[in-house]
Amino acid sequence: MIEAVGLKQYDLIGITGGSAIAVTHAASRPAAVNRLVLYGAFARGRFARATTPEKRQEVELLLKLVELDWGQDNPHFRQLFTYQFLPDGTAEQLQSYNDLMRISTPASNASRYFRASFKADVRDVAPGVKCPTLVLHARGDLRMPFEEGRELATLIPGARFVPLDSRNHCLQAQEPAWVQLTAALESFLLQPLATATVGDFEGLTARERAVLEELVQELVTDAMATRLGMTEKTVRNHLSTIYSK
Repeated sequence: MIEAVGLKQYDLIGITGGSAIAVTHAASRPAAVNRLVLYGAFARGRFARATTPEKRQEVELLLKLVELDWGQDNPHFRQLFTYQFLPDGTAEQLQSYNDLMRISTPASNASRYFRASFKADVRDVAPGVKCPTLVLHARGDLRMPFEEGRELATLIPGARFVPLDSRNHCLQAQEPAWVQLTAALESFLLQPLATATVGDFEGLTARERAVLEELVQELVTDAMATRLGMTEKTVRNHLSTIYSK
């Protein structure tokens, strides 16, 4: 599709299950992807995170329920997914999301999509991403664990991690996290590419690069800590190491 429209360079966004595809594409097309934005993303899908036979059986059971109940008029099963996406949604929003899932795709497609997403594991691919990357994740996200987003940010060299104060995977325009999201996107996407990354400094780890990138934005340590999901002490320790290097 990209070749069909004649794009040579472009920004790329990956949301939830699409994040694994976006990371893989950015790593394989370093000359084409200018910037990468990841929201509600993960390094490991549910199968990759399932470390015991019981956990794998739980994932398989969920997929079987998708096959059997996804297309039913009764929304009780889909409500499980809806609540994960919109735990603070209104009754009208929850009903709308339930209906949207049912009419968007048949059960067979939904099952194949979830299985592919659950099997995704980009831990080996993410370090190959060379473009400036912004990773955003809601702290209380019930759909995708917060630590998965943070881990992915540590794996991508120089990635900026922005925690959002919300439980909703699908942010609502009236909540403060929406303001956080739009401000971070504008700051990241509107700045010139020449200043969108700190570049390759020999000897710096991915987390040290992220701290350095915040430093060039003239942020104080408490602001860096909030944006990076670290404690102030951890930020100060990283800064000391950067200065010594």
